[in-house]
Amino acid sequence: MRNHWIPASICLGLLAVGLFPAHAQPPAPSGDETARLVEEVAGLHRSLDKLVVMLEQVIYQQQVDLMLKRIELKERRLDPMASHLRSLQREYDDRKSELKHYQEMLELEKDVISDEVREGTDRPDSGSRNQVKELERILTVETARIEDLERRMRQLEDDLAEGREEILVLDEQLREMLE
Repeated sequence: MRNHWIPASICLGLLAVGLFPAHAQPPAPSGDETARLVEEVAGLHRSLDKLVVMLEQVIYQQQVDLMLKRIELKERRLDPMASHLRSLQREYDDRKSELKHYQEMLELEKDVISDEVREGTDRPDSGSRNQVKELERILTVETARIEDLERRMRQLEDDLAEGREEILVLDEQLREMLE
């Protein structure tokens, strides 16, 4: 009985292989079917070409938008700096005016001391001498503040110039992209 089982198993195996499409040979396409397949592939190719063009346009637009945002961010960063510089400039002008006023007061007090020396009424502890010392101290402090303001304004002016230069470079890059 066992002898019949082996040839039957082989027949069943061959039959099973023939039933599965993965092992079966596909029928050769006819001429009409080949033409249809070629047209479908050509249509897919055209669609893919259109998608590539659309994606390139989207990428280009995103690059332009990104460049515009970079320029806008740089400009926004410069606005507070410019405002701060104007504020420092006003403070500088005020302090220079005060300094000039203190210098004038000092000259007046020195004139008073000179008059006292000429008249022989000069005393080492006179109010004018004390006033001169106080005005000289104030002038030293104000001069230091003015120098600090000048240093801070120069730094801000440099930072603003650098930022404006960066914006010009980005603007030029944007123009090149748009050409």
